Amino acid sequence: MKLLNKLPVLAAVALASLSASAAELTKIRFTLDWRFEGPQSVFVLAKQKGYFAQEGLDVTIDAGAGSSGTIQRLASGAYDMGFGDMNTLIEFSTRAPASQVPQSVYMVYDRAPFAIYTLSKNGIRTPKDLVGKTIAGATFDSARKTWPVLAKAVGIPVDSVKWVSADPALRATLAINGTAQATTGFINSTPEFTTRGVPANEVVRMHYADYGVKLYGNAVLASRSLIEHNPKAVAGMVRAINKALKEAIANPAESVRALKERDGMVNEATEIDRLKEMLPAIVTPATKAHGLGAVDDAQFAEQVDDIVEAFGLSSRPDPKLLYTNSFLPAQKERRLR
Repeated sequence: MKLLNKLPVLAAVALASLSASAAELTKIRFTLDWRFEGPQSVFVLAKQKGYFAQEGLDVTIDAGAGSSGTIQRLASGAYDMGFGDMNTLIEFSTRAPASQVPQSVYMVYDRAPFAIYTLSKNGIRTPKDLVGKTIAGATFDSARKTWPVLAKAVGIPVDSVKWVSADPALRATLAINGTAQATTGFINSTPEFTTRGVPANEVVRMHYADYGVKLYGNAVLASRSLIEHNPKAVAGMVRAINKALKEAIANPAESVRALKERDGMVNEATEIDRLKEMLPAIVTPATKAHGLGAVDDAQFAEQVDDIVEAFGLSSRPDPKLLYTNSFLPAQKERRLR
């Protein structure tokens, strides 16, 4: 009887303890670069498996609308960390105060996933075959903006193709109906065609990296304010994401299941394909040899030069302003098995 009388008190104490523990977690607002799709499931996996909480972090993950939006959100202070493209960051850094420029703290896409897509019936097999053709792509699309880098790498004039602007949701339609002969995209954009009835074996993909383009792609970015005022939280985020990324690489289906648990409308098969198609941008000779997450000084310096030229930027930012390897876990923790 005495125990029964004490139960409400014990429950209240337990609840208060849990509330206190939750209150002690550092809140982090994290913005994606795009919708919740296969590659973005990595961050959901880290949250659902408790990896953020283990680092003392209470992370809110929101969808994005492109890397430019991610960077603007971080610069404005609306978000603390996010996932965004390094080439877009280079451009942004030339028109913003250094105090507002986010910094890469963990490289995810060791090879930028930019690609050109076409249909086999068009007879286009390499970028050189695009001369005189029309390509559909959004004006903000990183693959479109870095086209000059690809054109230079394969030795064709930058202006040898015609561009037609198209929302990412519509670009595949333009290629299918013949308005354009090709589209921009990421290396995991094949579902844009297959979900519209095009057999996978009729889709031709040209990954920029396969033609000598050496660009880093999306990285985990942190705001200057968070880096300055709570570096411990940044390091914790990086550790948690590194752990989840390694698991997603080993088991894409598990990572997408976490996404499915968050949103029951997710088509698991499609998103598993998206994640698997993105893996060549993540698992590269460099990451196999040296582990995930790091940026090579010399390679990134060359990238800055390429983007300054391709985008016609008025100044060259200091590469060191845009990334740091100082928050990375030990190399043994970042190595792929």
